[in-house]
Amino acid sequence: MMIPKSTNTDLVTDMIGVLLVDMVTINYENAQIKWILRKDPEKSYSLKKPRRFNFLKGISNDWCSILKMQCKLCPKCIKTPNNGTMNEHHMETIHEIEMTPYKTVWNEIKWYYLEKLKEIEKKKDITKRLRRDDFINYWNEMLSKIKEDTEKKLHDFLVMTR
Repeated sequence: MMIPKSTNTDLVTDMIGVLLVDMVTINYENAQIKWILRKDPEKSYSLKKPRRFNFLKGISNDWCSILKMQCKLCPKCIKTPNNGTMNEHHMETIHEIEMTPYKTVWNEIKWYYLEKLKEIEKKKDITKRLRRDDFINYWNEMLSKIKEDTEKKLHDFLVMTR
């Protein structure tokens, strides 16, 4: 992905869509099952798979652009003790600029995905699945507006600092 190294680690693991602790636990249990099967191949066991989520399904590159803008180091504060990323908290407290927080946007993306998943599970129809078009239609316009707003505010801020 095209996101900065300074992006919050919890957010990155969330975007991957697998809980790392669950994955390690399942790998451990599968290794034990495989060992038992090596000793006694006549037994039958089924291996487990971690549950995966694709929260970024249908999400445009505007999301990466928002992250790039809000997770890079602040050029005005880079040589000061306030050195921090240009996230909404830093920009509001230090520079008095209000922005839409990327964490709020991410929580909305996750909520929408999980709600769509619940709708499908309620219908109990095996042929139904999450459609990419639903996410594209819902998120493209919103993410582009947030991106444009953030770009404008950060551009004005960066022009003022020169």
